[in-house]
Amino acid sequence: MRRHVKVNVPATSGNLGPGFDVLGLALSLYNELSVTVMGPSGRRPSGRRPARRPPVIHIQGEGERTLHRDSRNIIFKAIKKVFKEAGRSVPQLELTCLNRIPLGRGLGSSAAAYASGLLAANQLLGNKFKRDRILLWASQFEGHPDDVVPAIEGGVRASFVLDHSIMNIKWPNPSLRMVVAIPDFELPTRKARKVLPKWVPLKDAVFNIAAVAVMREAFRRRHDWLRHILNDRLHEPYRSKLVPGFYRVKKAALASGAEGVILSGAGPTMLSFVKPSNAARVARAMERAFKQVGVKSRTMNLGIAKQGAIVK
Repeated sequence: MRRHVKVNVPATSGNLGPGFDVLGLALSLYNELSVTVMGPSGRRPSGRRPARRPPVIHIQGEGERTLHRDSRNIIFKAIKKVFKEAGRSVPQLELTCLNRIPLGRGLGSSAAAYASGLLAANQLLGNKFKRDRILLWASQFEGHPDDVVPAIEGGVRASFVLDHSIMNIKWPNPSLRMVVAIPDFELPTRKARKVLPKWVPLKDAVFNIAAVAVMREAFRRRHDWLRHILNDRLHEPYRSKLVPGFYRVKKAALASGAEGVILSGAGPTMLSFVKPSNAARVARAMERAFKQVGVKSRTMNLGIAKQGAIVK
């Protein structure tokens, strides 16, 4: 067993408008995880429960005052999953987390946590499990694959779960920047899912299917299509009610030169696809529009993380 491993995992934006639970992309904003084996390790003793060895967890940055520093930590839960599948007891571990991805904002913080734990544990065990298995476990933890797949694989990805496996394909990476406007409040994914209807009109489903069908070409070279096809009809009309100023911010971003605007994941972060020369102007417009409805926000100008998770 290796004694030390480092994993960098990027933020992600899921859905990408009409690609609900299917499309996602990796962003150039990374969480860093360092895992060190502190005690002995080995196979579980037959007929006996393994000794409990609580982890030592250090957290810096996002969530340093709120995230669990014991066995409830979701990174540690992911690590335990891999060791359990390998038939090994978990040694005492020291985890050092440097978190840059905001929590509860629709930028894939939980996906990054699960991915980093699974990848770190697998590396400690000599890469016992193939990447497909890691993707499946990450998706099972997260509940859907649109964030975890790009977090691990990088770039823009389309993915779905079929017969206990993850099918995913690489999409073109648009030659655009992503300006994310991050409101100063959290929106738990479970709350954002509760507002979704059980049934949607057929015309709305057809619109989203058509939009996703042409998004590949829009990402490849027809960026002017984005302002039209990113007008999702399956989740954004319902979740927008949880984000004060949603349509005001979207209108302001488009008027300032954004190619298209979406709710990032379940929100409340909003993401604009922009040409590099328009990024600063769009960022100011989005912050100003949020301020007009009494919401404090901050913006980031990010690129696409083409490589995804990096394991050392």
